[in-house]
Amino acid sequence: MEKLSESDLVQLSQSFLGAAHALSDFLFNEWDSLKPAVRARLNSMHTTLTMVATDLITHAVGVTLDDSQTSLAQLISVTSAAQQAFAKIKSFKNAIKVATALIALATAISTGDAPHILVAVTGLTGQLESSEDGA
Repeated sequence: MEKLSESDLVQLSQSFLGAAHALSDFLFNEWDSLKPAVRARLNSMHTTLTMVATDLITHAVGVTLDDSQTSLAQLISVTSAAQQAFAKIKSFKNAIKVATALIALATAISTGDAPHILVAVTGLTGQLESSEDGA
């Protein structure tokens, strides 16, 4: 088992924060076409992702990952892919689905539960693939 270092968690935090910023860009780029309830939901999700990014740094005391299941590189890769996806997504429903999957991953990482991290990575990857099909 590999413990995530403080540096690793800072890197993950930056990746989640980048995704939060990309979600915010999506929200403001699509502002006029979104209903107020959708705006509120996306704004809430942005806030959650931002808070989770901050929480990852506070968990720098040592989150454990199982090497055989999920690597730091995979976590960075999937969160970066989500950040890039927000620039391509045209549907607020897909934006909400990707943001929800990101929040699930961030929550799993903060608990340090390797099986849940793997499930969350798989879920986010699937959501990203789905959003590409129905951008």
